[in-house]
Amino acid sequence: MFKLQNKYSLYIPSTIKLWGISDEEHEKKIESYTRVIARKFKGATITRGVGNWIGNSGFVTEENVAIISAFSEDDELEFMLSLAEILKEEMKQECVSLEVNGVLYLI
Repeated sequence: MFKLQNKYSLYIPSTIKLWGISDEEHEKKIESYTRVIARKFKGATITRGVGNWIGNSGFVTEENVAIISAFSEDDELEFMLSLAEILKEEMKQECVSLEVNGVLYLI
């Protein structure tokens, strides 16, 4: 029996800045980050949803999101933080969401 006590979830946005990307581009991002996470954790799960947030502009933005989750018995916070920083830069986001053991971090 394995005890995988740490859950990490990275939220993949479907916008660059405030502009939506195509479904195809979003799928490529999801696939790319899922491969990295699955290799590191030996597996991953994708959950799709719709997220709403209010950015610096003060307007509500609604977008499709994919949440890539993985479990580990080890502390992989630094790895996931670096991945979130890369995603933030690539997608030109004000912040990206990383959930760790039920706590949401806005990176």
